[in-house]
Amino acid sequence: MEEWKKTRDIPLLKQKIAQLYDEAKKGEKQNLMPAIIEAVRTYGTAGEIMGVIRMAYGYHYDPLEMIECPLICHDAIFAGWTTHFLKQEVYAHD
Repeated sequence: MEEWKKTRDIPLLKQKIAQLYDEAKKGEKQNLMPAIIEAVRTYGTAGEIMGVIRMAYGYHYDPLEMIECPLICHDAIFAGWTTHFLKQEVYAHD
């Protein structure tokens, strides 16, 4: 799985994950399927997709709070600026 993840187009994946986050922030009645499909097409994992939806709803990325979101900058999410993405770093949640 780790080798496969290295072959993904990370900038495109980050863009699609950010779009999913933006859609999920619109509320629980928002249809997320188009954004989820786009994230899957860019090889987003189920964990990445669900984690970002959880974050948009105000929960921790990981229900066990053991891993942080590797795709979107924490500060950018909570400021509503999902166009600012991580390059290599992973920011911890406060």
